[in-house]
Amino acid sequence: IPAFEKNGFITKLDMYVCEEVCRHQREEKDKGNSVVPVSVNLSRINFYNENLYKEVLGLLDKYNLKSEDIKLEITESAYEDNPEDLIMAIHTLQKYGFKVLMDDFGSGYSSLNMLNLLPCDIVKLDKRFVDKLETDDKSKAIVLSTISLAHTLQMSVTAEGVETKNQYDLLKEMHCDTIQGFYCAKPMPEDDYENLIKG
Repeated sequence: IPAFEKNGFITKLDMYVCEEVCRHQREEKDKGNSVVPVSVNLSRINFYNENLYKEVLGLLDKYNLKSEDIKLEITESAYEDNPEDLIMAIHTLQKYGFKVLMDDFGSGYSSLNMLNLLPCDIVKLDKRFVDKLETDDKSKAIVLSTISLAHTLQMSVTAEGVETKNQYDLLKEMHCDTIQGFYCAKPMPEDDYENLIKG
């Protein structure tokens, strides 16, 4: 990925992944199956593309989908490059109904400032906090405080890297909105995913 970001190919890769997600969502709808939104990670470079929203809307139109059928993720570190353009891009995407997620929250050096500055809809807590949730009181306090603060700012919270029932129970007690990790399921082929959703 760093190599693709340097040569600019990452923008094409992002759009390829986005189109594959749209194709999958359309196929499932055509089969009469219900779908859940699928998140697409976008490179920081794409968020500085002033035509990003047009390209994503074009894919939705091509596959006859709505903005709620996908979600768009950006890493917290993207803010360091060009904050003004990034904020403008997020606002534009939200104007067209997209939910924007801040990925890996807590991995940077100014995370609390990110909550204040980035107008994201969902904050994804970095796995490193969840790893220490059962054994480190400081990590537990930080997670609890972050969830409470995010909710006060009208943001939802997803915890990354949840692997045990105890982690799940602790996060549930803290009113974390959603979780992601091996406790739910490991990465899987598309067919297995479809069967899981149907299940």
